[in-house]
Amino acid sequence: MEPEILLQNLIKFNTVNPPGNEYRCIKYIDKILTENGIKTKILFKDPKRLNLYARIKGGSNSSPLLIYGHLDVVKAESDKWSIDPFKGIIKEGMVWGRGALDMKGGIAMYICAVLKAVNEKVKLPGDIILCFLSDEEEESKSGAEYITENYKDLFNNVKYAISEFGGFTIHIAGKKFYPVQIAEKQICRIEAVFTGDPGHGSLVSGNTAFKKAAQFINKNDYFKYPVHIHPAVKLMVNRIGSTLGFPLNLIFLLLLNPALTNLILKIMGPKGDIFKPMFKNILNPSVINGGDKINVIPSDITVKMDGRLIPGVTKDDFIYEIKKVCGSDFILKNIDYKGYEHNINQGLFSKIESALKESDPEGIPVPFLLPGSTDARFFSKLGIQTYGFIPIELPKDIPFFKTIHGIDERIPVASLKKGVSAVYNFIKNF
Repeated sequence: MEPEILLQNLIKFNTVNPPGNEYRCIKYIDKILTENGIKTKILFKDPKRLNLYARIKGGSNSSPLLIYGHLDVVKAESDKWSIDPFKGIIKEGMVWGRGALDMKGGIAMYICAVLKAVNEKVKLPGDIILCFLSDEEEESKSGAEYITENYKDLFNNVKYAISEFGGFTIHIAGKKFYPVQIAEKQICRIEAVFTGDPGHGSLVSGNTAFKKAAQFINKNDYFKYPVHIHPAVKLMVNRIGSTLGFPLNLIFLLLLNPALTNLILKIMGPKGDIFKPMFKNILNPSVINGGDKINVIPSDITVKMDGRLIPGVTKDDFIYEIKKVCGSDFILKNIDYKGYEHNINQGLFSKIESALKESDPEGIPVPFLLPGSTDARFFSKLGIQTYGFIPIELPKDIPFFKTIHGIDERIPVASLKKGVSAVYNFIKNF
């Protein structure tokens, strides 16, 4: 099966989470694998939210390689798309639809590459484990969290995995770079309550809860937060900087000087947006609740905020930073902190680098700290280092981070085919 056809079919399963309903999509993949002689296990906490596990026997020269990904997707506002996001239409040389990049396109690559290896009877260095999951876009409670807590033995001796995100292109100074995720930020979601003077809507308002919340939000300025240089970011900046010509290389390397990081990011302008989340803890207000009558000024306002922390930063560290920047005139109602830290193991990076270079000799693979979070945080608890490796060569007019979860998500058919080739070359030699 060609990867673009497989991706079209995967997109047609509406797996928007919530509710997910990934079971039909998982069953479809199960049928493909079993028809090709691959034995599978279906694991689930919720019968509508299945997970698939399969193991392909290889040699004993390597520990097993885990290849995993999720089938659920985020909501698509159909009225804003130029095509139906769940039809999997091919036009302009691309497959369009929700999940094309995140991450049904990657799963299509993985399946096609593994089937190619199986059907060609490639002698694999070690076993390959496939694990296709539900629920990543929410809490992973029916997916990776459930699997890693209840079926640890299925992942014995696994040291390395590939999944989202990495292998997509970013363009800097006429060069093509392929970031490969080796670490990701932590989640710290906060609910803060602001209290103020209640009153009648017809009167001049005083020190209201809304006013305090607005002042907090206005003070929440990225450039006021301290810089943190994570080892993965240092590796990335040094690798990119070493390939750039003078004087751009020297300017870029100044990102690693905390006293100059803000200045360099400001000089870079919009081109620096991709790097900003890698240097600091991020806090974004996303939900405001308060009041139930238009003519009554409420005494309480609750603001829900999404925090993303540099690995190694604790929730107490983060709260300290927030209060230093925004003040402390609020009450913390709830903190949902999902912290983790693991030692970065680059033992497989050279193999991924070779596969990417074989696919695109002009590309430059670099280590990468993902600004978001993935199911990698659960597998890391089993001692498994995940590499973001979904090889996608994108044109300059399709910025990766603005397209995933965005309108008109799409992936070039040619990139899918090249991605299959890169993954295939990698699994032959891991």
